Order: sequence, then structure tokens, then C-alpha cells
Amino acid sequence: MRSRTGEEHPFHQGSAYSPECLSAIAEVLARDAAAGVETWFIFDNTAAFAATGDALTARRLVEAWAEP
Repeated sequence: MRSRTGEEHPFHQGSAYSPECLSAIAEVLARDAAAGVETWFIFDNTAAFAATGDALTARRLVEAWAEP
């Protein structure tokens, strides 16, 4: 993953992401969004039918990071 700031984030997975990895992804996305950076992430694990669930979990985690 590369953020809009150009920072590299080495996430690549062929199966469902671990809770720890999803938390790390969410932290990066929330931090960048708080800094005003347009953020997004493409889950590359559709072959394992895990992308939708992982995306929804990451979204929930990002929202939790953003709460005061």
C-alpha cells in the first residue's frame, strides 16, 4: 500500500488479513485522513472471498480510530 504522501506500507495477502494487520491498516488510514490526506486501500484478497469482510472490518476500525 502506498499512501498519498508516498509512504510505503507493505501489506499484501492472499487470504483474510489478521486482526493485527487490519488494525495496522486502519491506523495508517485514520492517521492519513486526520492529516487531510485522501486515503484508500485496495484489498487484494478477493480470490479468498475475504476482501469484503476485511474492508468492512477495516472501515469499522478506522471509524474507531477517528473517535475522540
